[in-house]
Amino acid sequence: MVMAIDSGGAFAPGGEDTRALLDRVRTRSDQARATYHDLRADWYLNIAFMLNHQYTEVDEQSGQLVQPVTPQWRQRAVRNIIAPTVDVYVNRVTSQWPTFRVVPATAEDRDHDAATVGGHALEYAARKIKLLSKIKAAVQYAATCGTGFLIPLYDAAARFLDVDVPSPFDMYPEPGAQSQHDCHWMIRAHSFAIEEARLRFKRPDLQANHGFPEDSVTGRLLKSYESGGSLDRITILEYWQLADSTYPEGIHTICTNNEILSTSALDPLGIPVIPIHRAPTPGRYFGRPLVTGLRSPQKAYNAATSRILENFALHAGMKWLSPRTAELDEAALNNLPDEVVEWSGNGTPPREVSPPSLPVWIENMLEAAYRDVDRISGIHEASRGLRPDGV
Repeated sequence: MVMAIDSGGAFAPGGEDTRALLDRVRTRSDQARATYHDLRADWYLNIAFMLNHQYTEVDEQSGQLVQPVTPQWRQRAVRNIIAPTVDVYVNRVTSQWPTFRVVPATAEDRDHDAATVGGHALEYAARKIKLLSKIKAAVQYAATCGTGFLIPLYDAAARFLDVDVPSPFDMYPEPGAQSQHDCHWMIRAHSFAIEEARLRFKRPDLQANHGFPEDSVTGRLLKSYESGGSLDRITILEYWQLADSTYPEGIHTICTNNEILSTSALDPLGIPVIPIHRAPTPGRYFGRPLVTGLRSPQKAYNAATSRILENFALHAGMKWLSPRTAELDEAALNNLPDEVVEWSGNGTPPREVSPPSLPVWIENMLEAAYRDVDRISGIHEASRGLRPDGV
């Protein structure tokens, strides 16, 4: 049962007053944010690479994504091979529709029939809430951030069933936890429009608190565009904790930065969060993102492509070698056909300087980078619908 409580002195289950509970949630939230700060910087880069911003770096002082300034003549080619690789990975992992099996309680025909009906009901509910698309979203998060999450939502009284897909940027498992099995508590930071929060929690007095969670992607992108005023949003923290000496039944709390909105005993099944790890990492809760491993060959691929384009530009508009005594007009040399170029006649005439030809290893570098992507992702020509070499 979830009940609204007053923050002035009511007690949460177990005897701890609401002010102490609020301090506990805020302290653990700050602890988790500091622990996962560097990890999230890697995720920001992964998302930037997915969105074609592949010359982006993380500024060590501000933590913001920046793009180094380069000379105007320098080519910055981007041939994104990460995004389609992630698409193939997600489609391969989610190629099968989830199946449901309800085990009958006994061998009687009645229980067998009930189990069959229950399986059909679950499949209908899964299609109604578009479960497969939500699993795909969680797997895409796993490819980009190492771990995606599913949160089942169920209300028997309202006959409500759904599955939520939170952003990994808004999920804060207990620091030190190596898996969901040894995670004693977890926090989720929700970002609501202030009017939606007032309606959902039946609290018309709620005030906006500058909006998006500090570590959320949206908050990071919008931070530099704020004009001094706050966004009309509010951050709500949802806190789950397993049973301990203070809360023998565990606790589930929803709060803002300065007050608790509701609290109840934790569901007997535990913390209702299902993590989906792309590749589990020993000693760490979050898995290894696929995109992190693909950034290096993607950079090499872009660098080789950029050199080819720069060499092409030199062939299209070659450099000229001219003595100072030639007294050429600044606009005399261009690519117009049948043009007469006048010079003073003093010294040797201006001449083109042919650019060096591209070495053979440039093309080999392109092929090697592409093969590295296949090896790292485990996705080869057949998975992409292409004919393998030598077949």
